[in-house]
Order: sequence, then structure tokens, then C-alpha cells
Amino acid sequence: MTLDGEPVRFPTRHAELIVYLLALAGSDGLSKEELTEAVWPAVEPPGALPRLRTALWQVRRALGSHAGRIERERGSVRLDLTGATVDLAAGRPLDRTVVLVGWNVSMPQSILDRVA
Repeated sequence: MTLDGEPVRFPTRHAELIVYLLALAGSDGLSKEELTEAVWPAVEPPGALPRLRTALWQVRRALGSHAGRIERERGSVRLDLTGATVDLAAGRPLDRTVVLVGWNVSMPQSILDRVA
């Protein structure tokens, strides 16, 4: 991921993964439950929510002046992609077999529904 032509450095893979998942989710975003289940599938919800708060804080710090693009509202989180370009497949249709390859993630159904 780049911002203003510069690579963004995330302090953890979890923080980076959250940005990718939110970008894939589009303007609808994901519920906190979908995010925690995708990123920390083995952690029960009460233990995962503090991890999510920390990871979102890490994302905001990494985004710097673009931190406001992470929006939380009524139990959901979204990434404001206004003016952004999401180039995940270099002009090809998204294929669920190649999205986030190499990441240990349980893809939320709402994202799978958007990916061919």
C-alpha cells in the first residue's frame, strides 16, 4: 500500500491485513465481529475486541494525515476510499483464489460475495 507515492509501513501484519480487508469490503465496511473473526479466528469475541482497538490505532498511526479514512460507526468499521485507487488485480476480475494469498485469514462472507 502506498500513500502519496510512499509505501505505508504498518507495525503489525494484523494492522496491514485490516486495511486490505476494509479495502475489499468497500463502502459498506465490515462489522467489528467480521473483522475480529477474520483476523483472530481462534480468539473469543471478548478477547478480540481490545486487539481490534489496538490494531485500528496502529492503522491510524501508519496512515498519518489520512488516519480519518478509518471510520467507526454503529459496530462497523470502514475505510473511506474517496479519491483512492484500489489496484488489486491489475485490470483483471477479482478471483477469490488469488485475493490475499499467503495471509492466514478467514475471509468474511460479505467480501467473498463481492469476489468472483
